[in-house]
Amino acid sequence: MFELDQDVAADTIEMFITVAPRDPRGGAPRSEDAIEYLEPVTLDELAEQFLNLGIPAQVMEGAEVGAPGWVIARTLGLRDGRALRWAPEENTTDTQFPTMPFADLARFLAEHLNTDCHLSDQPNIPVVKVDFGDVVVDSAQHGTALVGKYRSNDGPLIAHDAQEDVWFAHNQPWSVVAGTTAEADLGGVLMTSGMYPVVGFERNGHWRRVVVSMGGHVQLLHEWGPQWQTVDPRVVETEEIIRLLSRDEENVADLVLDHFATPRATAQDFADFFELSEVELDRLGLVLAAPEMDDPFTAVARILGLPEQAAEVAEGWRDPATLDNACRVETQGLSAAVWSSLTTSPTESDVSAKISRLWIERPPSYYVLNGVETAAWAGLAVAAKRRGRRKLSVVCGVFAALSLADFFVPAKWRGRKP
Repeated sequence: MFELDQDVAADTIEMFITVAPRDPRGGAPRSEDAIEYLEPVTLDELAEQFLNLGIPAQVMEGAEVGAPGWVIARTLGLRDGRALRWAPEENTTDTQFPTMPFADLARFLAEHLNTDCHLSDQPNIPVVKVDFGDVVVDSAQHGTALVGKYRSNDGPLIAHDAQEDVWFAHNQPWSVVAGTTAEADLGGVLMTSGMYPVVGFERNGHWRRVVVSMGGHVQLLHEWGPQWQTVDPRVVETEEIIRLLSRDEENVADLVLDHFATPRATAQDFADFFELSEVELDRLGLVLAAPEMDDPFTAVARILGLPEQAAEVAEGWRDPATLDNACRVETQGLSAAVWSSLTTSPTESDVSAKISRLWIERPPSYYVLNGVETAAWAGLAVAAKRRGRRKLSVVCGVFAALSLADFFVPAKWRGRKP
């Protein structure tokens, strides 16, 4: 998902531990003759095991995300497969912090909780899909859409930044960008520098995020969704531990829990990038204050004056191909993307767009203007040579040659059919 810059080591990864129900039947027995029902693992049971191991983490009931009976935890680890531990009384040899192999952690939890444990970089729980006629409600729905003040010929550059094909729907003043698949990563587009803010809507299962980026940096981020409960193993019991903590330059518990802190923004944060009235500020504040909402994207889009179609794409309700003025743009290398952008006829009405259309479409007026330009450069070259200004004469001659050569640029090079 979209992230703020994190001060986390490059070899640090997120890891999810999902604990399966103890009883595969999924519900308590309804008759006296049935065998005893095994109650599922509780949050307190799971949290207790993490505390025993000194592993800072966050935990959640699976029912919060459509998987009753399951329990989920998340923590940070190293890429070599070890979970970070808070154990200031222990010495370390090959790492900055005490660690524990994730494989050992899974075996420990499975043994002490008497059920299966799964490790993954994403929550590994059953996906719930419900059909309502032609509509499928998917609890693991993914979707992303970006909104920005793009020009009509920016599509090739956007696809290059995304490093994959995209849907580009240009409309004034805001255009919508979406991936060709629900799992498309548009982070490269979001981090492209520009003069105007880019707003990203992203849904990842039950969580929804809105991000504002400008100048190649994420400026603010806000999340709605189920809340995680913190498991903090820091229990100061002795003077020795107090002494050790006082000299600890970087605390692993803070590292883990700060990394997973829910990103929050205020209405005033958005006001730094959008013109909002007092009423709109109040409305936006109420939307941001709600921990969970069924459709926060549409509310934010309406308040900020952004196209609601972007919210529909991010929620998975709309196919990007059906966006107004949508076109699919294939990813290309940088040089090819730049040339494709230059040879895409813009639809704006400003001076630069008119000049671009003149060069691409070649109406009779183009040949008149280009002929005058060629003659002018040639005349300046001759005049400069007569006055002994050789370097200026060469420069003007080069421009005259380029203007002349421009007459013969093939139509297919200009993005036109021969």
